[in-house]
Amino acid sequence: MFNIKMEYTNKTLYIELTGILNEDNFLAFKRKVFTIVDDYEIKNIVLKGHDLEIIDDSYLESFRNDYKNKYDGKLTFKI
Repeated sequence: MFNIKMEYTNKTLYIELTGILNEDNFLAFKRKVFTIVDDYEIKNIVLKGHDLEIIDDSYLESFRNDYKNKYDGKLTFKI
């Protein structure tokens, strides 16, 4: 099971992920976050995943690169 909890405050989108991150839910997660970033012009994201099991680390690196290239915002991982 994969869960996403998001909160937007002080011009920062805080995202907490729990469960198992795999290719299928990663793509849905990325689409959801990028839609929110587009709608609200968010430039700062803090991604927390202390209780996250990552199947492939390349998913997070892909997210970081896509976010940086598309939005040129600040992304912080706390995993």
